[in-house]
Amino acid sequence: MKKLILLLLISLSSFAQNDDYSKLNKEDLITKINSKNKEILQLKTIIKETNETFLRELFKNKYVLDTNYFKDTELANDDNTKKFENSTILLNSILADESTSEEDKKLGRKALDFNVNYLTLFQIKKTLFYQKHDEIKVTEAIKNIDNLPLLEEDSKLHKEKTNIKAFLSNYKGNSCALKKQLDQYRTNPDQSTTFKQVYTKLESNPHYKDYPYLIEIIKKIKSNVNLYTADDLGPCEVETAAVPINTSTTENSKTVEKEVNKTDVIKVEKSKPEENKTAKKQ
Repeated sequence: MKKLILLLLISLSSFAQNDDYSKLNKEDLITKINSKNKEILQLKTIIKETNETFLRELFKNKYVLDTNYFKDTELANDDNTKKFENSTILLNSILADESTSEEDKKLGRKALDFNVNYLTLFQIKKTLFYQKHDEIKVTEAIKNIDNLPLLEEDSKLHKEKTNIKAFLSNYKGNSCALKKQLDQYRTNPDQSTTFKQVYTKLESNPHYKDYPYLIEIIKKIKSNVNLYTADDLGPCEVETAAVPINTSTTENSKTVEKEVNKTDVIKVEKSKPEENKTAKKQ
């Protein structure tokens, strides 16, 4: 096997040499071309032998026998992109082999499309969500996702692909929403352990929990409010002034957790005249 690979590398190196044919006469040129044709034929033979003795077995085990591979494979937590890059080399070799059946070629092209999706999505997930929102990078990433080959709709990678695009589309809005909340919370002079529970709740908020960078900012202000700056998030088109929070810890908790329903307020105001009439009649 090592001998085959070594011969393959030597042949590729020889074939890749940039010879100057302009200085050759007609007979020498024909001889040179014939020599190159022999090298090409030899290279094809080496590829075929290599595939038959090693690569085809890998191809069969990974893509043919494992019928759930494309359906169940999802983005890993650890960086395993090298494995998919090596897989692409294997697939290209299989597809270059003239003896490969049409069925295997079809499967090989499907696997290549899968690899392109995996490598692109992994790169986006492990970079952009760990950085402050960047409009240019996010727009480019969404464009790249839209241009990716199609995946099986019931596959886990397709689901992740859909989610990642949605996360990118919502990144700016979620960043600005978090900025508004943190700008409000940091005005509270009492950053006690009790009050800091509001930051802990933000960490599990569905709008923020899938963005490592946003979680990092929440943890930073939670550890020390002075570490947080307005530049950590945004810029946002509409800057909302921070709303002062009562200094009382008890009142703070109520203010943070309670949301006022404006509709209820209107109803109460409208009901007052009726109450007054009833009082007068009595």
